[in-house]
Amino acid sequence: MLTNVQRLHSEQGTYFANSFSSFPLCCPAQASIQTGQYPHNHGVLGNGGALWPIGGYQALDQTNTLAVWLAAAGYQTAFVGKPMVGYN
Repeated sequence: MLTNVQRLHSEQGTYFANSFSSFPLCCPAQASIQTGQYPHNHGVLGNGGALWPIGGYQALDQTNTLAVWLAAAGYQTAFVGKPMVGYN
């Protein structure tokens, strides 16, 4: 099955030769995707919890995200994937 998926991806998918992340931790990187801002601008500087007391999803201003801007323009959005650490 995986061989078939790989074949379909190579025929119909998109290949990216390079990829970059705004931050090496998941929460700041996800917040950057959601806001279009670097971590030092959106304030999520860690994954939250005892190891990263600065940041986590609590630091994200959820009124300042791409989904909110698109909703204001009449679009419907959905988030699919792993939620930020600590999000319930």
